[in-house]
Amino acid sequence: AFNAFAEGMISVREFEGAKLIKDLTGKEVATVLDPTMLLDTSEWEKVLEEPEVKPKKKYLLTYILGDVSLERRNFIERVAEKYNLEIVNLLDETQPEFYNTGVGEFLWFFKNAEVIFADSFHAGVFSILYEKPFYILNRAGMKQKHNMNSRFDTLLSAFELQDRFLKEYDIEKVNFDVDYTKAGQILERRREESLNFLRNALNKCGKPDK
Repeated sequence: AFNAFAEGMISVREFEGAKLIKDLTGKEVATVLDPTMLLDTSEWEKVLEEPEVKPKKKYLLTYILGDVSLERRNFIERVAEKYNLEIVNLLDETQPEFYNTGVGEFLWFFKNAEVIFADSFHAGVFSILYEKPFYILNRAGMKQKHNMNSRFDTLLSAFELQDRFLKEYDIEKVNFDVDYTKAGQILERRREESLNFLRNALNKCGKPDK
């Protein structure tokens, strides 16, 4: 691990993490994409699986790991009502047809949603990969709230999608129109940079000790 650090082969996902390491050690470290973003959707399609039970109509998908306040729940319900959408909550145990999903079904639900509300980093990742309208919510009621916000900040700012962070429960400001042109270009560039870093790191690791 020390040799890897000395060779500059340490990488992190979050800008905050890179800053912390530099503050502690004085060394610059690379900020790279989360591994899930190194694959494009054609690769994820290989494991995508259509669920046996599907929503009866177009749907709003939620994937919320933290606490769901009454205000938050009412807001999501009003959005669904306004746009005539069914609500599919992948983390609601009372909806076993949606709760008991595997990886492939998880991907299907994200790919086919009309809009996504989530407080999950990887929910944001797959929303971007599938170029879906989405909103990231502040994670509530969990100890790692600050760390998660750092991840959200890195993800959204890296792709210039800061407007996808839900700051207030104003239904009039909900916008399903997301222009992914710039984000798609950034993703291609960052994917190549991250893969090049990984290739170089693996090549250095493969060198015999002198």
